[in-house]
Amino acid sequence: MINPRVTDQDQDQLTTQYTERAVRFIEKNKDRPFFIYLPHTMVHCAAARVDKFRGKSQCGLFAMW
Repeated sequence: MINPRVTDQDQDQLTTQYTERAVRFIEKNKDRPFFIYLPHTMVHCAAARVDKFRGKSQCGLFAMW
């Protein structure tokens, strides 16, 4: 555990924060070769999801459609 004080709301934002940081890196380095690997881990924590995606699927927390 890196930070025991992380709230559920903090967890909800991790995928967004990782993505935004990756996009900033890509934009900053667009003229240089680089490799970026960004596997989102939130699929492993169904309780942590962003409000804009809540209730979008009638098939449960892990639904793909």
